[in-house]
Order: sequence, then C-alpha cells, then structure tokens
Amino acid sequence: MDNIKSTNFKVSLLYAMKYSPKIKKLTIRDRQQFSFLYINKGTYFYKFSSGSFYAKEGDIIFLPKGSKYSYEILSDATNCYQIEFQIDYDLIFFKKEPQIVYSGAEYKDIFKSIIINNSINSVKSYFESQSNIYKLCMLIPVYYENQTHSELKISPAIEYIEKNYYKKINTETLAKLCYLSASQLRRIFEKELNTTPIKLKNEIRIEHAKRMILHTSKNFSEISETLGFDNVYAFSNMFKKHVGLSPTQFSKNTVEKITNDN
Repeated sequence: MDNIKSTNFKVSLLYAMKYSPKIKKLTIRDRQQFSFLYINKGTYFYKFSSGSFYAKEGDIIFLPKGSKYSYEILSDATNCYQIEFQIDYDLIFFKKEPQIVYSGAEYKDIFKSIIINNSINSVKSYFESQSNIYKLCMLIPVYYENQTHSELKISPAIEYIEKNYYKKINTETLAKLCYLSASQLRRIFEKELNTTPIKLKNEIRIEHAKRMILHTSKNFSEISETLGFDNVYAFSNMFKKHVGLSPTQFSKNTVEKITNDN
C-alpha cells in the first residue's frame, strides 16, 4: 500500500442522527455513502449475497459504500444512532458487505457526541466531531494492510470460508483459489492463524449459532439446517465442543445472566 501519510486522506461527516426506524424491511441496491449504525435498542437481520447475520443492542454495524444488502427489523421497539461519512482515499480495500465491527456499549457516547456536535456551529464542535469519526473508523476492517506475504496468499481462502461457512468446503477447493497445494495451505493456516481451514469454518458457524439461539425464534433443528450441519446431533456435539455447553445450557445460562443483571 502507498504511504498513507504522504497522501491527501480525509474523512468527512455527511450527517448524524438518532432515530426510531419506521420502515421495518428494506433492500439497499447500491449504498451511496459509508455508514456506521449503533443499535441502541432492538434486533436486526441483515442479508447479502454471501451471507447474513443478526445484530442486537450494543452492536456497531459498518455499511460500506457500494454495498448491496437487505435488512429486517425483528423487534417492535427499536432505536439507533447512525452517521454517514465519506472517505476521500481510494487505496484502502473494504469488503463490499455489511459487517458487525464491535459489540459493546463503549462507543455509544462517541455516537451521541458526534450527533450533538454536528448540530453546533463552532470550530471546537467540528474538531471534536471529526476526532470521534476517526475513532470509529479505527474499527473498520482494512484488508491487505499489515499482512505478511503468507497471509496475503491465503486471503482468498479466508474470504471464501467467511462467505460459504454453511456449505460443504474442502481444503483442495480452497487451495486452488490460492494457487497452493492442499498441504501448503494447511501449513500456512497453522503458522499464521494457529488453526486449519475447517476449524475456522466451524468457529464461524458456532458464532452464528450463538446469535441465532439468542436472537431468533428458530429451534435447534432449524439452526442446524441453516448452518449446514448434517443433523441436530452433529450441531449439538460441535457446539458443546467449542462452547463447553450444550445449546440448551447456553441458552438457559445466558437468559439467567441477563435476568440477574437486570
């Protein structure tokens, strides 16, 4: 990548607002600007050509410029903070699909500050607002920066797994995408990521399973089918292996913790 310090790099705020969405279901065919969405209350379901995810209270979603996706709001009471911005620099690579880039309330005050300062016409407010936008931009996954040569080699395989985690995947197919042998691919995965391609796929599936258990009405059989498991027993066994709890125990313990915390 070119030296970013020697270029004209600028992030410009376009608008910032807090609102309660009136439209519960929408398809975006070509997003015109970059955006961050902080879910203050409610549950969203995002779907795009290569996959889908559920987002809940406290999640920050990055919506890239040029992305195509649809979303559905699954909760009755919903409100969120959203900012739209422009990045005047075309040498950074972003995935062209929505992503959850952070989960937690730590950035909520930053969103609130941007919205408040955007409505105040002063130099101090402008600088504070710009500073906070750059803090949010640090959450954006930037690809092909600070990667080793070996990591770059397996990037096509990683991207394929992230998009097709619910399908049958074999190492030979991934190796062909990277112009490597299957043994070379496995060796680089183990050296750079301390895992294997199939283990990475299963880790991604289990993370999706957690979200679906907590934020959808799907039963375990439906979740198993959606995530590409052969049957619910295979799903339950793998879930317990990764999480240390069965899906039923995980659901029960999480509900109890939320109840006790409140």
